[in-house]
Amino acid sequence: VVTLGARLGAGLPSLLLEDVASLPEPAGGRVVAARRGDEPAVVVWTAGTTGAPRGVTLSAANIAYVVAAMVHGQRLCRDDRVLSVLPAHHMFELSCGLLAALAAGASGVFAGTLMPHEILRLIRERRITRMAAVPLLLKLLKNDLEARRSGPGQGRLGRHLQALYSGGAPLDPAVVDYFAALGVPVYQGYGLTETAPTVAMNTPAHNRVGSVGRALPGTEIRIDGPAGAAQGEVLVRSPAVMLGYCNDGALTRATVDGHGWLHTGDLGRLDADGFLWLTGRAKNLIVLDSGKKVQPEEVEAALAASPLFAEACVLGLRAADGPRAGAEQVCAVVVPADAAAGGHPGWAALEQAVADEVARLTRGLGGHKRPTVVKVVAGPLPKTAKGTVRHAEVARLAQQRERVG
Repeated sequence: VVTLGARLGAGLPSLLLEDVASLPEPAGGRVVAARRGDEPAVVVWTAGTTGAPRGVTLSAANIAYVVAAMVHGQRLCRDDRVLSVLPAHHMFELSCGLLAALAAGASGVFAGTLMPHEILRLIRERRITRMAAVPLLLKLLKNDLEARRSGPGQGRLGRHLQALYSGGAPLDPAVVDYFAALGVPVYQGYGLTETAPTVAMNTPAHNRVGSVGRALPGTEIRIDGPAGAAQGEVLVRSPAVMLGYCNDGALTRATVDGHGWLHTGDLGRLDADGFLWLTGRAKNLIVLDSGKKVQPEEVEAALAASPLFAEACVLGLRAADGPRAGAEQVCAVVVPADAAAGGHPGWAALEQAVADEVARLTRGLGGHKRPTVVKVVAGPLPKTAKGTVRHAEVARLAQQRERVG
């Protein structure tokens, strides 16, 4: 076994998990007091339902509930070998990957890479049976398998792989169909960090492709919308709902109402069989196919510093083609100032100048927050009578313009 200390060359002490049970009791008895289930266990900093970083306080009971649901719903057992590719601070990985594997007595394998061909090699060589991943990684694995064509059928994935689990962002149905043709089902689920993280999931017993599954046993889902409406905001009441936001009682009360319903900010509908179908978001939060979230207002604030821009609106725009077709991209729609428009010979030169300015202004933001698409439009952006930008109309304008940058 190669320990972390040995790899770092720092001579750090290490302890193997299988050796813990044989350790002698410390003098004077146990030194760690038993924890109550309703006590805080972790604080996870996330964009959450608001887009701004918040500390989500989860209890041991929150996490244990989700872990148990994962083990029983997905039929994990001690013969499983689970590959961990997501960071352990990601609740999807922690609850549905690492801790679920430990609770089932299964073996865990940690990938030291996100390169698709290396992950496929690990799946084959380590005889992996299950893996949780975000949709982007599943699409990259699909692309790598298609490009290499290293063998027919499931042999390209190894003979032992039984299931893949997807969460954190919308999943392309073509990815589900591809792996299903190889004999490996992809079970999609839905949740938030605020629910530790699972609200609903498809399982071997109940799977409806395109939906995000049924609510976990003991979880309630309610659709809050006008009477007769086809969709509404998804509300959740569950043993997994967080204790609250760290040091922010006002935001906690705004997110979880007095009856215990967590307001997710997502739009959806429930079918007659209880499967949840997500249809959009009540808020402007952009969710990338990597699972990362972008608050448009933060990017817009950076763009507002430019004298070249009369207006700028940031929104999620779905890619029409390419390896990320169907996935949201961060798009900046810019109306150039008169001075900028008059200072460049021709529209193409103006577009390039705007794209360069967007890149300069957003250099200090996280890489996933920087616009990958820049659209230049003439005239003021469409607005309501109150002066609020109409995002749906801006998105239509953006679709009509050529991609720049």
